[in-house]
Amino acid sequence: MTQAISISDSRLSFGNYFEKTSTFFLYCCALAAPHTIAGSQGSFLAAAFFWLISCLLKKEFSIKRTPLDFPLLGLFAWASLSACFSYERMTSFSGLKQLAFFSLFYFVATRACDGQRARRLALVLICSCSINVCYSIYQKIKGEGLRIDKIYEGSLINRRTNIIFVEGDVLLRADGKAITSLQVLSDAVDNGPADSMVKVDFRHNELLLTGEILRRRFQKQEKLVGVERFAIEVSPARDFRSQGFYNHYSTYAEVLQLITSLVFGFLLASPRKVNWLLFFGLFALAFTTTLVFTATRAPLAALGLSAFIITIFSQGQRRLILIALLLVILPVGAYAIAKWRGVGLIDLKDGSTTWRLEIWQEGLNLVKKHPILGIGKGSERKHWKEWGMFRNGELPPGHFHSTFLQIAVWWGIPALLLYLAVIGQMIKTFANFLLTVKADALNWQQRAIILGALGGLVGFSFSSLVHFNFGDGEVVIVFWLILGLAMAEILSIKNNKSAEMVE
Repeated sequence: MTQAISISDSRLSFGNYFEKTSTFFLYCCALAAPHTIAGSQGSFLAAAFFWLISCLLKKEFSIKRTPLDFPLLGLFAWASLSACFSYERMTSFSGLKQLAFFSLFYFVATRACDGQRARRLALVLICSCSINVCYSIYQKIKGEGLRIDKIYEGSLINRRTNIIFVEGDVLLRADGKAITSLQVLSDAVDNGPADSMVKVDFRHNELLLTGEILRRRFQKQEKLVGVERFAIEVSPARDFRSQGFYNHYSTYAEVLQLITSLVFGFLLASPRKVNWLLFFGLFALAFTTTLVFTATRAPLAALGLSAFIITIFSQGQRRLILIALLLVILPVGAYAIAKWRGVGLIDLKDGSTTWRLEIWQEGLNLVKKHPILGIGKGSERKHWKEWGMFRNGELPPGHFHSTFLQIAVWWGIPALLLYLAVIGQMIKTFANFLLTVKADALNWQQRAIILGALGGLVGFSFSSLVHFNFGDGEVVIVFWLILGLAMAEILSIKNNKSAEMVE
């Protein structure tokens, strides 16, 4: 009898140990989510693995039920069925792994619905994101590369090279070394055999190009030495689009929109104390400014819509702060986009807009041909030539730059309807909760998370019209994490009410 009790206690002890390890990796997931997909996904899988071990040792396993169960599981089931009939079955089945990360939503809703874990995870996510926000602001202040402001008559920069520079181009690297001053380029020209070439990376508008400069042409200049040989005027370039620690500014912009919406929720729901107001006010200003630095139109407009939704579901004069912030930031953002990209906030003449209109038409044609099960995820990558897609190869192959269209193409119209049901049910759940539960019945942090999640969800859905953000792994991890935190708070409040009724 004593031995049986000892074994049971040992299993329980190990179970608690693995549960704490799972919690540690869950915090690591929130910490890594704004920066790296490998870190966030790896941490989540580790958290889930150790949690399952703890459940086996403690002989208790439960996943919280949510209002999303039917449409969300139905979407995954339909995508799996589509993969069975796909043009490229192996590719389509492999692609289900990313969709399966919706399990993060259930994991967070289950593991964070007790105590203050959801609130701590939300603050970890925000504070972690502030690291890349500060880095992006620092980059803007410092500049990246040298902008060619003027090319003097008789300059050798074009006549003695195999590339043509124009005023406005940005010199980035010389033989792999960052060009922080013309002296760096001058040293690169001098540090090598006369008949060798200097590899120069530069940016023309948003296009990254590489060219070569023959060293001998500049080394032979006897009258001019050093930086004077180039006969150009330069200044630090700050017209680049911020991308944080990601590889693309659009990914960063989508992540920022979601996390900034969460910050807005905290700003409007926090207590009426100067320290909280300053803390979240500075975060809101810094995050929104950094989103402007990405010069990405849809997420910036989505943040405006998100803020509008958040103010509708908030009370008090605190809303005026958010409205004033947006009245300043959004016009500044439109100006920055026009200055850095040369396009308007809504510009039908913009190349990216006309390109989207063409590939959307191609996507709609595929939906007409395969309305039920779609073509299967990834099939277009191997069959686009035979299908005459992307204007028969004249446009760069890729996805369809719209979440709704992409889902319909890959998995069919029923999958699109299920996805819309997921989004609609989430919005309905969060909105109804905020309307039916009195503000004074909630902890302010609980209300902040639900407010931010609702705003971010609406903004995400708006941006989905012209961005395939649901297919971006970095964005989706943050998306499911924030929604899971909001659902955890709702479940926590409902559990507390049930407990009170029992008592």
